[in-house]
Amino acid sequence: MTTVASEPVVSLEGLTKRYETTTAVDDLSFTVSEGEFFTLVGPSGCGKTTTLRLLGGFEDPTEGSIRLRGRDVTGVPPEARDIGVVFQSYALFPHMTVGENVGYGLNFEEPPGGMSREERVAELLELVGLDGFEERDPTALSGGQRQRVAIARALAPGPDLLLLDEPMSALDARLRERLRVELKTLQQELDITTVYVTHDQEEALAISDRMAVMHDGAAEQVGTPRAVYDRPATRFVAEFVGDNNVFSGTVTGRDGERISIDLGPTTVVVQSACDAARGDTAVACVRPEQFSRDGGTNQLVTDVESAEFLGWTTRLHLDWHGQELLARTDAALSGTVPLCFEPEDAHIVTVE
Repeated sequence: MTTVASEPVVSLEGLTKRYETTTAVDDLSFTVSEGEFFTLVGPSGCGKTTTLRLLGGFEDPTEGSIRLRGRDVTGVPPEARDIGVVFQSYALFPHMTVGENVGYGLNFEEPPGGMSREERVAELLELVGLDGFEERDPTALSGGQRQRVAIARALAPGPDLLLLDEPMSALDARLRERLRVELKTLQQELDITTVYVTHDQEEALAISDRMAVMHDGAAEQVGTPRAVYDRPATRFVAEFVGDNNVFSGTVTGRDGERISIDLGPTTVVVQSACDAARGDTAVACVRPEQFSRDGGTNQLVTDVESAEFLGWTTRLHLDWHGQELLARTDAALSGTVPLCFEPEDAHIVTVE
């Protein structure tokens, strides 16, 4: 488990970036601790790559500050920030060998630990599983191999912070799954603080120590993958991170932490410590895997529209009084299906 440092490696405070009439990043604040794998996740245009570019010094903020280990680096150029960067395109030099690419950053800084340039290049290539590739042409490598070379090049000078901008987006799904495990293992072995950008929610959940879900330039929620998945802070987070079923209704009463919500066709009971009073509008969500076919406190009678066999589970597309719902079951179902969930299996997202 990541240990929180007394001084964060990264600290963003009120970070804002405007382009004429467009606000790409809007009053963004968060910290990243020593050795933490922190992910910025969100749809295209949400500001995650702009945030990474601001952090790397490739863009200057309109407002706000960026601190690295307590030092204000706002306006400081990238080469003076002690960071390693892996771009989406990898940006390898085609006229250089793999070894020359990895050692490129050592033209400007001495290798860490008193190593020679050749020793550092060999060490990193072995670390990323490409030992013996020093003389290879990077254009002859696979996508996964080029990604590893780009990571090794970023790590060569021994940076204090590693920035990764969607480095797996061009790879096929199976290779992405394998490489994200390798990347996480490498990051843990090196204990290097990492900020990672992706649009893939599954990837963010699988690889992160903590994550920031971004929307319209702002962080809708910052937390551990489990906290974000189980307790989304906003309707956007509930609908963006993984499959979810979102309901909106009127609070009709409460008994302690058990809150009754009138959804129109039926009333359900949700367990929550939130401030909800009779007459409020509440938005609640239930994950597809929380539905069961056995009896429960809450029951929704649904019609199966279609079923997708996914190997270990079947995903049902359901109609419930005109609202599309999703459920995961151990078998394909058809016709009219009653589905149940318990109050503690739902989560109230907002109350108005």
